[in-house]
Amino acid sequence: MYRALTSLGLASAFLATGCSPSTTPPWRCEPPTSPTPPPLPPLARPVIEGVDALKRPAVITGAAWAEVRDAAVQALDPTPIPAAPEVGAPGPTVVVPDPSRVSMPGYEVPYLVLGEAPDAGPPGKRVQAHASLFAREPSVALGDDGTATLTAETVRQVPAASVYFGTFVPDDAMGLARHRRQLVGEIDGTEISLAFPIPKVLRDTYDIADVAGTGRGTITWRLEVLDAAEGTARVTDGALPFRCEPDCRAADRRFVQLPTFTSGPFIDLVGATGATVSFTTDAATAAAVVVYDETQSTKQVVSTTRGSRHEVALSELSPDTRYRYHVVVRDHRGEFHESRSGSFQTAPAGPTANADFSFVLLSDSRSGHGTADDRYFGTNRRVLEGLLQQALAEEVPRYIVFAGDLIDGYTTEPGAYRSELRAWRRATQSVGMHVPIYEGMGNHECLIEMWEAGWGVDRKGAQSAETIFGEFFVNPTNGPAPEDGDPPYRENVFSWDYGPVHNVVLNTNYAFRSHAEREDHPAVGRGYREGFLTDAQLKWLDEDLAAAKKRGLRHIVVSTHEPGFPNGGHTGDAMWWRGKFPDVLAQRKKLYLTLDRYGARLVVNGDEHNYSRTRVDAQLVEGMKGQIHQLISGGAGAPYYAQEKGVPWAAKVERFALQQHYIRVRLAGGEAEVVVTSITGETLDRFPL
Repeated sequence: MYRALTSLGLASAFLATGCSPSTTPPWRCEPPTSPTPPPLPPLARPVIEGVDALKRPAVITGAAWAEVRDAAVQALDPTPIPAAPEVGAPGPTVVVPDPSRVSMPGYEVPYLVLGEAPDAGPPGKRVQAHASLFAREPSVALGDDGTATLTAETVRQVPAASVYFGTFVPDDAMGLARHRRQLVGEIDGTEISLAFPIPKVLRDTYDIADVAGTGRGTITWRLEVLDAAEGTARVTDGALPFRCEPDCRAADRRFVQLPTFTSGPFIDLVGATGATVSFTTDAATAAAVVVYDETQSTKQVVSTTRGSRHEVALSELSPDTRYRYHVVVRDHRGEFHESRSGSFQTAPAGPTANADFSFVLLSDSRSGHGTADDRYFGTNRRVLEGLLQQALAEEVPRYIVFAGDLIDGYTTEPGAYRSELRAWRRATQSVGMHVPIYEGMGNHECLIEMWEAGWGVDRKGAQSAETIFGEFFVNPTNGPAPEDGDPPYRENVFSWDYGPVHNVVLNTNYAFRSHAEREDHPAVGRGYREGFLTDAQLKWLDEDLAAAKKRGLRHIVVSTHEPGFPNGGHTGDAMWWRGKFPDVLAQRKKLYLTLDRYGARLVVNGDEHNYSRTRVDAQLVEGMKGQIHQLISGGAGAPYYAQEKGVPWAAKVERFALQQHYIRVRLAGGEAEVVVTSITGETLDRFPL
């Protein structure tokens, strides 16, 4: 198989580029002379309504909403709700700080030697590695007098910190925070404690949410810590809901802290007749979701969970209909809190229904090189949040696919891995409460066992990266079954239908191991190479696509993190490895032949932090009958990579751009087109699908 791929597929590609083929990898040639790219074709149809769509249906307000909300509260019996965790409890542990931690050569993380590896493991010393400033995430406790005390712990000494506080803008569809006051504190050591007065933002001049009138409100806060060791600032944020008794205007008022949404609510798994609302709270709660359409006839669904994490399934919805939802939670004291409302639109009734909508794809939002929001707990929040909000401002997509490398990862600490995934959820909150996001795994969603020599393998069982990834996201659960002892595929390999589109997410970084180029390396046998697709996934994919075609799905879109034909930044690995590994090339060929057999014409990857469109056909994969557009879209905030023009398929690269961007697929009248838009609104590519 390797010879066939080399002699026909890659030789044809060399001839197409004007290179002389070689039977011995690595292959390389002088870059071809690229013709001037043709102009972009005009839009197939005008852009439809943007973020204003999020305001439909209209929000139920006033006495009518109070009646609906109170009915939901009464349905939540507080007596079976656990007392722990409690509001204001200390934040989650990220890592256990240790002053003996030093820098690991070649890795941008500190590490701590834990001792010799067990006899069954490879030789060398196991190490603890992470890149977090925080040993414990921040938490806020509210006093009776309205003084909020924010506490956190860092892994090294910090000299100063600030807390900014304000409120949400009431009429903002995405619930953006506006901070009105600041408090600065000097820090002596690693314990952060900042007390800030809520009454300062309840004056008539600042009370934009009418807290004084309603007696209930939410303060938003943002913590900024000066990290002198790195010469930068680190930030994180949250919210603090409260009520006043007897009321907020009384001289003897008393403040009461309410349960807080620490993540969400998010809308997930939106189909033609159902959806799932997911969220977490700081305290153990009972919860209910209130949902209604344009008629404002409400339906209440109570969560089956009593705890901090909830997934509430909505059913009996109407196809292609806009809905609004609110979440109401109640803790063991009987105190309740309600979320801001989100809105969403259900899917068309099936593959033959009239389909006039769009969806968005993007990847690689791990930290950029910069300050504050560029390095937000392992995520480039500034770029990610900006791209998502811009995508909605242009035209509200029905769903978003994110093809991996959400976070920095590459940590040995489960607490640090969870902390970064929580931060990514916070960064996507403003959009994810209205539009479902389907998340795939990349090479940076990596929780590993690491050794002092600098190599690592994925953890196993309940502490594997795949298991914890599934704890944080709500994706379809129809993926393949793992081999005995391997991590689960649950919610990291999956598919779903939306109208005439069948979507597939694969995991090309499953059970990761490093140093895959060395066959004699101790990691061999403990996992798979980067870019390797397992037989279980390929068998599942074949069966999944066959079933989709029987159901009449007209468009197939497949997302993986590692590209089959990399163009800049990862030509030394991905699904190519410069042709060094026949097993990787064989799996790549199986993938493309399977996609070609079922008529898939679009594969979207990440990994390389740029944009490219490559035409994949029989010249690159022997046996293909059609052609597939490979789009590499790694432009959601990670550091940039330049183009490598010496790859054998260089003449097949039809577009290449370095701008941060997102991809939109638009469907109208049975036709589809792809439009790629930069963070500044520039059209980078456009073509019919």
